[in-house]
Amino acid sequence: MSTSAPPSLESASIGYITEVYGPVVDIACHPLPPLHRALSAAIDHERYIFEVHQHLDKSRVRAITLHRTAGLKRACRCSIPAGWSRYRWRRAVSGAC
Repeated sequence: MSTSAPPSLESASIGYITEVYGPVVDIACHPLPPLHRALSAAIDHERYIFEVHQHLDKSRVRAITLHRTAGLKRACRCSIPAGWSRYRWRRAVSGAC
């Protein structure tokens, strides 16, 4: 992951959460974000960041929550954080955690 400070999390809504399965979240989106794109949601003054992992169909994605999911619920609005439109998460290619 980058060592620089993350960009601002303010931006327009592109979708909403349809399902929450532990750290896995399904999000209905328009437009459909590319894989590995960062998405965010704010609930009760708490920010949640997701990474798009899979396109389920033409209007839904499956994303992984990058921290705890307590408080996440259906119908919560999601957005692409401003300044993160070209941001991609860096991963270890060795497969080690």
